Amino acid sequence: MTAPEYPIRTERLLLRPLTPADRHDLHAYRSIPAVCRYVPFQPMDPDEIDKRLAGMWASGELPEAGGNLTLGVEADGRVVGDVILMRPAEPEGTAEIGYVFAPEAAGRGYATEASRSSASPSMTCACTG
Repeated sequence: MTAPEYPIRTERLLLRPLTPADRHDLHAYRSIPAVCRYVPFQPMDPDEIDKRLAGMWASGELPEAGGNLTLGVEADGRVVGDVILMRPAEPEGTAEIGYVFAPEAAGRGYATEASRSSASPSMTCACTG
């Protein structure tokens, strides 16, 4: 698949592939039990963050069926959350968006803004074919 042109800019945010330099910011919110309460993963330690940065979060390419793309959401120069564009194998031609944000980013509309950008025609047309 192809990769969109990064960073993706919204009015207040940058969406971009995650890098090892984001480790501290990711751990700051992905290690909090309340943040992980309604998502399909447990709070993460630095080793798990490193493992994902080297593996499933390393690609900036749009996913094939059955894959996903995770992008960091940057506000004011630091990663405050991440969005995931998932392309399930079934039903064909569908996509899902998920997100997780630091508690201090709550109530600012960042999830809505990032999700709208992730669901833009340039992202979803390339993803869903």
